[in-house]
Amino acid sequence: MPFYRCTITTPLTPDATAERLRGLIGPKPTLRERFAESFGDAPARPPFAGSLSYGAFTATRILWYRNSFAPVIRGQYGTSGTGGTRIELFMTLRPLIIAFELLWCVLVLSTTMPMIARGETLSDYLGLGMIAFALFVTIGGFYPEAIYAKRLIQRAMQA
Repeated sequence: MPFYRCTITTPLTPDATAERLRGLIGPKPTLRERFAESFGDAPARPPFAGSLSYGAFTATRILWYRNSFAPVIRGQYGTSGTGGTRIELFMTLRPLIIAFELLWCVLVLSTTMPMIARGETLSDYLGLGMIAFALFVTIGGFYPEAIYAKRLIQRAMQA
């Protein structure tokens, strides 16, 4: 399953980093706000929804479109050896999406393997093609969002 780990260093102090993160992370939008947003009538809000405590945060990017493979961001920050702040990010899929992907791949393999054992060649390609497609969709939905989220956080941390 996809994950993305990276480290961002900034010359800001941990308190200044926390303040910038507070500007990036807000509460989850309500149903009313989402409805208003669909008509272009939404108030300005932070790009991430989640929680922030001293030294750690959890967030997901607020998207106006549906992407089940968007990453959940878990981050920790603290003083780095160079006098600034080091932010460590770990991004992964939502647990329910991971469970669904694993179950789906197991079911595909459990139906494909007996066909392969019987020598049915079409099933070889069909089962492997279904798993390859699932991986392609997952990776295609996850990594661009993870890289974009990292860039948003990097931009906010520039002094």
